Amino acid sequence: MAQAQKVNWQILLDEHEWDSDEEMNLPDPPMTPESWGIRRGGVHGASGLLFCLLGAVVGLRLWLQAQAGLTAVEKGLGHMLVTERRAAVEGDELLAAALLDPEAESDWQVRMLKAQQQARKRTVDVKLVDFNLADDRAMAEVRMTDPASGAVYRENRFYRETGQGWLRSQPTAELWGDLRTLESEYFVFTYGRLDGPAVVEAAPLLDRAYAHMHTTLGQVLPVAIRPDEKVAVHLVMQEGSYNPWYTRGKPLAVNSPRLILLPEKVSDGQALAEFVAVALRRAAVNRALMPQKRIYRPTPDFLNGLLLWLAWEEDLVQADYRREVVLWLYANGPDGPQAALTNYWEFCKLFCAWEIVAPVVPITFYRATDRVPSSFYLRPATALRQLTMGLDRKLLEYVASPNPVTDGSYASRLARPIAVATLLEYTTHTYGQASVLALLQAAKEGESWRGAVPHLFGVSVADFEAGWWAWLAEEYGVDTSEFPGDELFDKAR
Repeated sequence: MAQAQKVNWQILLDEHEWDSDEEMNLPDPPMTPESWGIRRGGVHGASGLLFCLLGAVVGLRLWLQAQAGLTAVEKGLGHMLVTERRAAVEGDELLAAALLDPEAESDWQVRMLKAQQQARKRTVDVKLVDFNLADDRAMAEVRMTDPASGAVYRENRFYRETGQGWLRSQPTAELWGDLRTLESEYFVFTYGRLDGPAVVEAAPLLDRAYAHMHTTLGQVLPVAIRPDEKVAVHLVMQEGSYNPWYTRGKPLAVNSPRLILLPEKVSDGQALAEFVAVALRRAAVNRALMPQKRIYRPTPDFLNGLLLWLAWEEDLVQADYRREVVLWLYANGPDGPQAALTNYWEFCKLFCAWEIVAPVVPITFYRATDRVPSSFYLRPATALRQLTMGLDRKLLEYVASPNPVTDGSYASRLARPIAVATLLEYTTHTYGQASVLALLQAAKEGESWRGAVPHLFGVSVADFEAGWWAWLAEEYGVDTSEFPGDELFDKAR
């Protein structure tokens, strides 16, 4: 029961005296929703606090259980990496075979065993960085360090949980998640959720490269308004060597970057953009070099050099190695390189994934200098006479000159596209973008470099070569003081 509230009151007659001093009792104030709500809220607040504490305890327990499970997975995958490395280093084929998922396809198992045999030749340190789980499957992100060169690579390995622990297995679609699409200015990508960040990064790179490629080759850039008018790119799971071809109007299937061994400094998005660009570049060049007369066609020197130059111009990942490749080729002037690239393994892993003929093949000859015979050492092209542009189709099998001074080794012929790429760089820098289109036309008509240069650019072959050498010295720091020009080859004949 609430106490009665008392109020004292007086009547003021004047400012010096009071007439009365009486006391009056007031009734209890009425009970309002506000007043009893305060009391009821206190009870409810205590109950809510109790439930929150109980939920926090349960949540903490579940989190600890989940963490314990993840720790066990991490420990199991780490143990598998150590065991796989031991099998490779010791050459234990029985152990290597026992670490493979017996439910995987036999062709895949054969490829994996061959890869283990190759790994014996070059031991790398392996470390587990992260992993994704989907039911009994795991994708482990692995960092590999080459102790000899210090190069660092990223690779994703796939495992299945069995009664014998985690075993190396094939990738499955479940790990990639649900299919999604992303539309850019010129492309429509279809991919699994796992590849989302790579696609978001690659899309603007490809839009820019696609527009630049058409402009460079003098082709009309397709106006794509509806999604079905754009280039459809599907990311697929195709382990091993995979070299996609693009045909207009059909989807271009490219490998998920998650399936590729990459240098750590190259992101998945950069690798994906180069994968798509390689296929589009090849298709665009084939259209640009469609022979005017059926008896003529561009030579492999010119074709592969043009592809390499376009890659440099589009400024994707391949362009990052431009300076290193040119300096390697001309490091010792006309005598050519005497050793492999300092970061050969990083370079080879990246370029072999794209299956690019130039400059991978000639550089591969130098992967082990002590075992490469001198006959393989290449002499870089320093004169136009050493290069070919357009030939009769029937003569393409006999491109080499009978003169040993101009012929060189097999590696020399394979390295000629690098020289052609630098020639196209010099030509564009000196005579403008239209000069490349003029050279393309000359190649389609069966012209040679020595025949095309004077009437296209109005200079002698000797002056053109001198300008090219000056460009190599200025742009790359190449010492061209001992470069032999056409005069040497004329005397040799």
